[in-house]
Amino acid sequence: MFMGGDDLHQWARDASPGTSLCLGVAAAVPPSTQPALRSLSDAGLIDVARRRVGPERYSFVVQRRSARYIERQAPAVRRGGQHARRAGTAERRVLKLLLAAVAKGLPCPTNAAIAKATGLPDENAASYRLKLLQRRGLIRVIVPNDPRLRRVVTIVASGRSTKQVLL
Repeated sequence: MFMGGDDLHQWARDASPGTSLCLGVAAAVPPSTQPALRSLSDAGLIDVARRRVGPERYSFVVQRRSARYIERQAPAVRRGGQHARRAGTAERRVLKLLLAAVAKGLPCPTNAAIAKATGLPDENAASYRLKLLQRRGLIRVIVPNDPRLRRVVTIVASGRSTKQVLL
């Protein structure tokens, strides 16, 4: 049984910073609880974690953030494609590679291929650069639920995407 939205808001108001609460165990958060979770998370009041407890079953835990963390947190800034020149050189190389893949109608390169083509040390560095570009609002990444399909990257400035293909 999951905690309802009103109860969750009440808990977030009354809980002291650092307090954790298990919402429930299920395959997914019920649709009735999702808006409350989203609003509290977007407001920076809680962090949500999902832990596997069995096959297709998860324990959903929320933790109240500290007031000091909320005050120091920088406001989210949405940026469009015109800010590409502000990205660091490694991000520019990754963005240039993605632009070339889009222009040629190719699928999104793997993290290993991005790392090799841009001179990054490993796949983790490539993944990090993709996340930075995504945070800056230069690209959108869609990861399909089907493991046989590759991710699709959309360049925000042009609205064009990499090709969707099976692995």
